[in-house]
Amino acid sequence: MYNKEIGSQAWDIKPKTKSDRQDYRGRVAWFFAEMFMEVKRSNKYNPFDGQSLRGSQLGMKTFEQITKVAIESLNLQHRTFLFTAFIIETKARLLHWDRTGVVVSEEFDIGTEPGWLFNFVHRVATSAREAQGFDMTVTDADEDQIKKLDDFRKKQDNKYAQEYLDEMNMNQTLYPIQQLQCEIFKFAKTKINNTKDPQYSALSEKQHVTLLIGHICFAHSSLSGRETKGFVAFAVDVDCLVFLKESWRPINMSRLVREEGDIYCDLTGAGVLYIPFAIAGGNVSESHVTLNDELLSASQRQQYRLVLWEVGIPLDRHANSFALIRSLHHALKAHRYAWDKAGILHRDISPGNVLIDMLSPPNAPMGLLCDWELSKKKAELTEGATQHTRTGTWITLSAVSLQYPYKPIELSDDLESLYHLLTYNILRFYRHSMTKSTTTAQLMSPFQNDSESALAQHVWNYYYAHIRGISGDPDTGGMIKWMALRSAEPPFHLLDVESPLNRLLEDVHKLCFKHYQTVHKQDLDKYSPFLAQTAPTTVAEDAFVPHVSEPDEYDIDDVASEPPESPPTTSATITEVKEDHAPLESPLIDHARMNSAFLSILLPKKCDTLNWDLDDKIDDQFVNLPSFIGVADKKSSATRTKTSVGSNSRCIRRTDDNGGDEQPDPKRQKTEDSGPLSPIRK
Repeated sequence: MYNKEIGSQAWDIKPKTKSDRQDYRGRVAWFFAEMFMEVKRSNKYNPFDGQSLRGSQLGMKTFEQITKVAIESLNLQHRTFLFTAFIIETKARLLHWDRTGVVVSEEFDIGTEPGWLFNFVHRVATSAREAQGFDMTVTDADEDQIKKLDDFRKKQDNKYAQEYLDEMNMNQTLYPIQQLQCEIFKFAKTKINNTKDPQYSALSEKQHVTLLIGHICFAHSSLSGRETKGFVAFAVDVDCLVFLKESWRPINMSRLVREEGDIYCDLTGAGVLYIPFAIAGGNVSESHVTLNDELLSASQRQQYRLVLWEVGIPLDRHANSFALIRSLHHALKAHRYAWDKAGILHRDISPGNVLIDMLSPPNAPMGLLCDWELSKKKAELTEGATQHTRTGTWITLSAVSLQYPYKPIELSDDLESLYHLLTYNILRFYRHSMTKSTTTAQLMSPFQNDSESALAQHVWNYYYAHIRGISGDPDTGGMIKWMALRSAEPPFHLLDVESPLNRLLEDVHKLCFKHYQTVHKQDLDKYSPFLAQTAPTTVAEDAFVPHVSEPDEYDIDDVASEPPESPPTTSATITEVKEDHAPLESPLIDHARMNSAFLSILLPKKCDTLNWDLDDKIDDQFVNLPSFIGVADKKSSATRTKTSVGSNSRCIRRTDDNGGDEQPDPKRQKTEDSGPLSPIRK
């Protein structure tokens, strides 16, 4: 609380900007808060109207506010659920939040029935911490562990590791160092014992790995769904940094949703390269499950942890075009190995799922394809969806998937997603044909009043535009993507048209263009929410099933580890495409042609002849674009709700917009609101 003088100054300063008020405002100690109460003095701020939500702007703003408090508490504390209270004038409601949504009590009058509120507060205050929703598997680290962490931090010479450690230790007063344990996977112990790698030796005799964690690296800004949180953790037994991923996985589906650790087991057993090594994890506890799901008619979820040996840095921190191309190629190869050797399709190629290994040399960055929790085996692709919503990240979904959300994800969709990931990074970090038409004044102006910013318009139309679904149908979009991919030329080009990056852009676009010559709308109408009578739950027998091809024989060391210092300049080869001839077979039916496009640039003999500019990356061109861009400031995502009535209570469930197979909100992406050092998206 503010005192009278300071509190008044905090809001009377002109102009009312965050920076002007900063010195006068207190900080919320989120980590230590046990329960929140929101109090409003006027009924015009009431978000509830009997058994439903009010439609007024002030009411919905209030609901957004209390939802944001719940999200912050669940993200910044170690909790399984949360209690809050809402008071407006003399009326009150009690709320219970977890990762399926919020259950809201009937309204009662604290003037005539104060006992309800007093009893509620007393019970919360005097109950055990586990009964308050706190995660008791996470405890305070002891002095010896913290000293060991400090000693490790002082001797670090890797700049990324140092940044992660500084973030982890930035404020131990507000975010104390905590410890937890995860059980080492059996397949991980087998690999550790077989490889005899000295870096793993400390784990060979262990059953559990002890981790120290501090301030969170990233978390989603929504309430329900998988709601993945990420920590860069210090492994006490091994004296190194690892990555801890925590999520809420659905467990009572009509068909079993596999644990991500089991998927990594299959990938590791098949020898898939360029993926993180999963060393430990599992379901946290049988009691760590959501409680609101029955009243909300939602899938029950269970808390799950996964420990990855490699710590990655986000793809958007790549050094130059060579690092970008090389990292994406490694992701492509991981995807290919998983498909050909393990029979697994990733199904969520997105900005947060392609990382760069923190410890890889700057001149030879190693890409990693992570977050395999949405993946499926080949046989499962024809079994229909486990949840009645779309899989993937909106901005990188294929045009077909956006237009026809009931169509199962296929191999070609994932390969197209890699192309969209390439174009997204080019538009952000490289000089292109839309860069010179976007002035500083245009970038700073609101998008609604800015018809001249080619970049802003293209980014919105290509990556974010959508049509809201009705009657429970998923949103649709991708019309501009569809049109662009049916054109023989990309919608933009780099200013350096002879650069290897521009050559790759053109070559991969041509593959997508040829693919879309084999795609016919009349074959897809059955997957459209506008034309289909009912949403298909399985793939028709005559539907396209991804073709399995034999992998090409090429050695992983054939790719140049670094670009030459002074290569000669050559023009990029542009292959002519005849639009009046549709290919007999899609070039995205397997990985071979896209892999060849990368190899034509990265193989040593090719790489040495190309005009590489190692300083071609520029500042992020999306920073000052309007708020629909994932890397810009965004409003809280807790603005969309759907309601249902539970017995003697009011159930309000926020529409799932990320994670799992839940419906994504296209105006926010699940991978880019994680800050400058978030290593994994979800």
